[in-house]
Amino acid sequence: MKNTTATSLALLIFAANLIAQVAEARERTTAPPVRVAVSVFNDAAVPASVLAEALERATAVMNQAGVSLTWLDCGTPGSRVPELGCSAIAFPQHFSVRLVS
Repeated sequence: MKNTTATSLALLIFAANLIAQVAEARERTTAPPVRVAVSVFNDAAVPASVLAEALERATAVMNQAGVSLTWLDCGTPGSRVPELGCSAIAFPQHFSVRLVS
């Protein structure tokens, strides 16, 4: 009985150590997320609620692919002053999307 308990304990310790090593290796091999800024020019005057949902879905999809998106609200024609950096385009780190009707 003691031998079986000792063997079970040894296997449990071995399994826990193996799981810890796999988790550590996964952390080392996971690439940092790619960060991309996106200037959004809402020329079509898409309602804010619709646009917010679209940006949220796009963010979720891109996060699964390892891409972190930062959205810049560049407004609609004749509206408020756009966020700083809206006109800065530096592919592939920063690009723009123009919504048209």
